[in-house]
Amino acid sequence: MVSFLFDAAHHGKGRFMLGWYLITTKLKSEHRVKLNLERTHGITCFFPTYPAKKSNSPVGMPLFARYVFVHCDMEHSKHKVQFAPGVSRVVTFGDRFIPIPDAVIDCLKARCDANDVLCDDPELVSGTRVRVKRGIFEGCEGIIREKRGNRRIQLLLELAYGKLVKIEIDPGDLEHSASR
Repeated sequence: MVSFLFDAAHHGKGRFMLGWYLITTKLKSEHRVKLNLERTHGITCFFPTYPAKKSNSPVGMPLFARYVFVHCDMEHSKHKVQFAPGVSRVVTFGDRFIPIPDAVIDCLKARCDANDVLCDDPELVSGTRVRVKRGIFEGCEGIIREKRGNRRIQLLLELAYGKLVKIEIDPGDLEHSASR
């Protein structure tokens, strides 16, 4: 992740272009900032959330509290963004605005619904056989024991000699096992 920051910091010295940038907001102002930038300035925003567990609120909980992604040409929009009500600052590297790679945003959006709410994979249920696709347990297979919200799964991992070990893992690190 750090490497793309350094690459972006030296790419196109002094020139900005249409891209995704990250802003920090004042406490609990993410929704207000998003609505204001979209309605008032026509700037596309992405604010991923996840469903609140014990709430009937239609507004989800922030996946990244106090952060909103904005899609704009920062050279022409920096004052609109920086001085919008509720914005704390634009995330920079030194004095340079750093674009977030489209692939990062695409990956996040792929896991969200049309309202930017993180979706569960309906097929990742207890008893499902899965394989870990990255991390120190890459290639190991196991069985889902239980889901712990949208962002953690308890997995019984099969190690050598048939031993089962209980771990917690991000659902994005799992794929369905070919040997179901």
